[in-house]
Amino acid sequence: MRLVFWILLLLGMVNGSNEKSNTLSNEIYWSSTQPLQWADFQGKPRPWSVFVAQTVSVIEQTYSCDGDQFTFDIKAKFNCSKSWTKTNKHPEVLLHEQKHFDLTEIYARKMRKAYRQLNNPCQYSMEDLGKIYDEYFLELRHMQTLYDIETDHGLDEADQQIWNEKIAKQLMELDAYQ
Repeated sequence: MRLVFWILLLLGMVNGSNEKSNTLSNEIYWSSTQPLQWADFQGKPRPWSVFVAQTVSVIEQTYSCDGDQFTFDIKAKFNCSKSWTKTNKHPEVLLHEQKHFDLTEIYARKMRKAYRQLNNPCQYSMEDLGKIYDEYFLELRHMQTLYDIETDHGLDEADQQIWNEKIAKQLMELDAYQ
């Protein structure tokens, strides 16, 4: 029996040969070697928004079972056409937005870890496997919100630096699940 399950998770938080691009030109895979650039923010800015930029991150998950053989693929992506900026002159704002994308990658890694630790995953129902996804989705939403609150959307330099270090540490701790 072959079971394929696709989930696209769109996080809109007020939160070619290019290795970071996928087949759709408006999406970028997360990459430790190719951070976001202002040119990646191609969406139309919301004139009513008090914010100067918005990152829209995506987690794509696929998994399948062929007998007892469980395979999965989880990717953190950046949606260029839905992410926007009113400025391209402030590197600290770009770094703040990169950290939103990095948080998405952290939770993609947590999901990869959880799936790798399952015993006989093909015996789980789609609903049970979906609960793992839902758990990390809720944690990610909470973390994205907390990040913006504690950094005042990147305006609090001291707290932004604390979060930069915290995010870097989590990425390093979960490096085996990249």
